[in-house]
Amino acid sequence: MSSPIEPLSLPPTGIYASFDALLEAAQAHAAAAGYAFTTQRSTKKNGRIIKTLSCKKGGHEFRAKVNDENRKRQRTTFKTDCPFRITAKERPTGQWELQCFSAGFTGGGVVSVSLLT
Repeated sequence: MSSPIEPLSLPPTGIYASFDALLEAAQAHAAAAGYAFTTQRSTKKNGRIIKTLSCKKGGHEFRAKVNDENRKRQRTTFKTDCPFRITAKERPTGQWELQCFSAGFTGGGVVSVSLLT
């Protein structure tokens, strides 16, 4: 019998057969813990891909150059500048390794599962 996932907990680190398998496992854990991931950046180092997955609420609110009184529609954001991130690193064998390097979670969780997609 598996124990329930603690809210806003880190996904388990480990080795996965593909990036898709890693992302699916991380998103499943995140959904059960009340948050979601998005790909923040993807780089290549020594011929191998490194992807940074961040909290969906991470980042700054986009500031348009249009004044609020000239705006046609009112816009809102769910960004809270959450610094929580994990990395997915491609290994020489073609497998992917999940590493958690930022546990400073300030996203506040997701109110509804429909907000995850």
